[in-house]
Amino acid sequence: MPKLVFLVVEDFGFLSHRLPMARAAQAAGFDVSVITRVNDVATRAAIEAQGFKVYPIHWQRRSIDPFAALREINTIKNYYREIEPDIVHHVALKPIIWGTLAAHWAGVKRIVNAPVGLGYIFTSHEFTAWTLRLIVAPLLRFTLRHPHVRVIIQNSDDWQSLAREGIIQHDRSVLIRGSGVELEKYHVAPEPGGPITIGVAARMLHDKGIMPLVEAQQILQREGMDVRLLLAGIPDPENRATLTEKEMQRISVLRGVTALGQVKDIRTLWEQCHIAVLPSRREGLPKALLEAAAMGRPLIATNVPGCREICHDGVNGTLVPVDDAGALADAIKMLASHPELRAQYGAASRAMVETDLSAAAVGAKLIELYQEMLRV
Repeated sequence: MPKLVFLVVEDFGFLSHRLPMARAAQAAGFDVSVITRVNDVATRAAIEAQGFKVYPIHWQRRSIDPFAALREINTIKNYYREIEPDIVHHVALKPIIWGTLAAHWAGVKRIVNAPVGLGYIFTSHEFTAWTLRLIVAPLLRFTLRHPHVRVIIQNSDDWQSLAREGIIQHDRSVLIRGSGVELEKYHVAPEPGGPITIGVAARMLHDKGIMPLVEAQQILQREGMDVRLLLAGIPDPENRATLTEKEMQRISVLRGVTALGQVKDIRTLWEQCHIAVLPSRREGLPKALLEAAAMGRPLIATNVPGCREICHDGVNGTLVPVDDAGALADAIKMLASHPELRAQYGAASRAMVETDLSAAAVGAKLIELYQEMLRV
């Protein structure tokens, strides 16, 4: 059996976003291991219950301590020498850079790097983005252009921007849109009764557009429309854009707003909602919208990379400008007032995910990449 290792930042991130990929690899005959930060025993057990070996690494997402980085790279290198993988699959910035260096030192010859959430650095004209680009771009050129590396890009906007910057080469890259949706698990749900309810499934971050969404819902409440808002997710203290505890408390007491916290089965959220919303400032490929679409929900999202890969304006949803509460309120009002339009968009959402966005289609494309690499 060929050996495959996933290197991801968080154990819960592997379960929520990479599990279908790992299952596809396992079904194709790969012996799958996962190197990740283990946050709790239950999450580790859930990964191991799938038949995957777990190797813990102790790192912080925001840490830039060079001595800690060297220790972490050395840990990964030692794991690679112990496992002797045929292919390593790195997801996100830190695993890509740390993992690629470790792989070279451990003699691993086949590397898959999947940059997610990098688009802002290469498309924004803000000073912060420009500064990060000076540091990150040379590292990514090394880790993404090496002959042993193949690159997975999640959306066409990032594909174009990374190629324009000379970060990736098209002949060593492949566009695979997310990890797909397990269609046998997500079925079209009838609309719930009661007031129109909108939902968002995301970390409670300013970058996810939580505050403009709350403001949009409150605009409608003030206009006399009883539109309810369900927030599924929790703050992320390791992210600079996280909502504070005080902000969450202030939101939670607003009329028509319910903060659900972490929802274990996201299907229960979309069963309660008429409309799925994600007003993010940027995405790789938003799985929350994919899952909502699979359950036949119309979508509202911002007109940004990642979101517009899933929410097609006038087809299965409505696109709005970033951080524009007024435009969000108008979009919600339109769908809330037109049940036939919600039904039309919801049917189009389900039809979309049944194509190349299903877990089976994504898994097949990934296995094709792995097998091609093994033949070299």
